[in-house]
Amino acid sequence: MNLAYHAVLTPALQAQFKAGYREYRRRFDNDAYPPSLAPTGSDETWQRIIPVDATLNFTHGNGGLFTFGMDGQWLDYRTVLTDAQGAARRDNESSAHSLGWFAQEKLQVNDWILRAGLRYNRIEHDYSLLGGQQPSITRASWEKTLWNVGARYNFSPQWSFYANSGTSFMAPAAKQVGGTLPAAALTGALAYPGQLPNPSLGPESGWGNDCGVDWQPNERFALGLRLFYNQVEDAIIDSVVNTSPSQTIARNAGSATARGAELDVERRFSDRLHGFANLTYTATVVRNPRVADQDDTAIPFTPDWLANVGLTARLPRAATLSVRYRWIGKYYDSVSRAGREAFGHYGILDARLQKSLYRDAERALSLTLDL
Repeated sequence: MNLAYHAVLTPALQAQFKAGYREYRRRFDNDAYPPSLAPTGSDETWQRIIPVDATLNFTHGNGGLFTFGMDGQWLDYRTVLTDAQGAARRDNESSAHSLGWFAQEKLQVNDWILRAGLRYNRIEHDYSLLGGQQPSITRASWEKTLWNVGARYNFSPQWSFYANSGTSFMAPAAKQVGGTLPAAALTGALAYPGQLPNPSLGPESGWGNDCGVDWQPNERFALGLRLFYNQVEDAIIDSVVNTSPSQTIARNAGSATARGAELDVERRFSDRLHGFANLTYTATVVRNPRVADQDDTAIPFTPDWLANVGLTARLPRAATLSVRYRWIGKYYDSVSRAGREAFGHYGILDARLQKSLYRDAERALSLTLDL
């Protein structure tokens, strides 16, 4: 459910308020595969998320815009395990809330468009159950002040240059902070596999940068080239501390970088035929001096090459046909050099045929076929 309110307070001042409610229930039935398909129980996950944000927009000068606001999210999370006899057991229970304040100024000075913003964000977690056990750590919180800047220069109506830079952060997962081991395992009285708690675990800090040039000689053709460099410090990496029983702990042990280039082309061949193509090259590296097997490796699930090409045609009788081919280059499934597997070098072809059956000012009905 979404609720949105927009008010024009003055010709230069506008206010917006939005709130929502999300509820998710997912159930997975389990079996004894591969020996048999005999039922062994089920897992049920429940989530409730309430997002809220309020924003004030003030226009000023020649195209200037000042934005000020706040946003928040409240989350409840619970999982329940049910065995083959129907006995249910609570496995995970946690809650979290996030609150942020932000301000941004955008100015237009001759052929320049300048932007700068600040954001303060605080995230707090509460843990009741993790892995069926009451964790030794029941609460953790993190706060961060973030910034972003950007600029665009219009050389002419056809040429423009832009550059952006900004920071971000990501809080650790619940089990990385609170662990999944019972209290007896932490004192050595019980041999139990799982994750050790780390209450001093800090968030990952990100820094993203890009710059590029756009060229649009006419309304039928556009070409863009973008270079990017992204870096994550204090990357959270799980390390094995015991092998019998198997126990791990999460530490702020490494860093990761991704740099590359993107080329994007759009072409309108006629009023009825439009095409696009793009190509992205990404080089990634993970640094983890604590573990040689995870040092100087690639970020998992990040292809080195990614390409897309597509066409959209407007057909007679209010029909539209869209075809796209995506090619994915090489990537790995793990940060471990010894245990990872390589994937990629394959393509995916998609097609969509859409026929409009009825349309007026208030209603629309269409039929869509996806292949």
